[in-house]
Amino acid sequence: MHAPFWKNGSLKFWVPDRFQHRVPSGRPKPNAPPRALLNKTKVMSAAYEKGEIHFDKHHIMFFHDVAKETDKKRRAYDGVKTRYRDMGLRHGIQYPSSFRVTHDGNAHLFTSPTDVHTFLNKRERPRD
Repeated sequence: MHAPFWKNGSLKFWVPDRFQHRVPSGRPKPNAPPRALLNKTKVMSAAYEKGEIHFDKHHIMFFHDVAKETDKKRRAYDGVKTRYRDMGLRHGIQYPSSFRVTHDGNAHLFTSPTDVHTFLNKRERPRD
């Protein structure tokens, strides 16, 4: 189970693919009732239905677990994501690890960071 972490003022959680998890609570006492179980499907559904979740004035986000290789491919786009964010352009990662860009009303899908860099360098424009 992944630990939560803070990023950009938001508390983020990855919800593992395993169906149920026991809530960590230390060693149970003899004759104690069983520990609570987390049901991934219910947690993710509730988070989706609720929309934005806040705790102590912090935004909490839930994500599905992804394979290490997929995560590595997604992280390869970090540099171009920063450039697109600075330019104020719409962008995002599309499952499993493609980079989607909306530029001048047209959607473009890339499968490598090199292709995104080439596209960006050809069309780089200042923020409106």
